[in-house]
Amino acid sequence: MTDGFVTVEEPGDRPDVRLFFDPTALNLMLFGRIGRARTVLSRKIVIRGRRPWVLPAFLRIVRLPS
Repeated sequence: MTDGFVTVEEPGDRPDVRLFFDPTALNLMLFGRIGRARTVLSRKIVIRGRRPWVLPAFLRIVRLPS
């Protein structure tokens, strides 16, 4: 993500963020039913990669249902 734009690269390049998740927990988190910290601490969502700090900025820009 650069200047508010998401770019997609060819497969094979190292991803900035890898997200492993329980679908139910991710859905509840995205709709605000459980907090992000609780979801991560319970290991229902695991964030890995070389630049995991870009994920919160991405989630602020993406329009999610509320």
